[in-house]
Amino acid sequence: MSVTFHYGQLTATMLHQIGAMNVMAVSGGRWRELEPGVIELPVAYGYRVEVAYDEGRDTYTVRRRWIAGARQAMKGEITDVHAGELGQVVYLASCYREPFG
Repeated sequence: MSVTFHYGQLTATMLHQIGAMNVMAVSGGRWRELEPGVIELPVAYGYRVEVAYDEGRDTYTVRRRWIAGARQAMKGEITDVHAGELGQVVYLASCYREPFG
């Protein structure tokens, strides 16, 4: 059975599963929706944590990205993250001095 989410409802669910305290710890409460099912939390020094929902598998992909001007690089990725693990994985992705993925 396929469930279709409203644009804002999916984002609200993702933020709820990450947890308000994790969003505050990672980005100071800042986030933006890149597209339906994908949100980005800015960290520091050009690092960002991107969370993408995979509707078919009902899991998430968490990526650490570094962006400086026109240069950007993927610094790590973890796939198949379940809702119960999402907050912890997002927090780990925000610790840019530690290896991730």
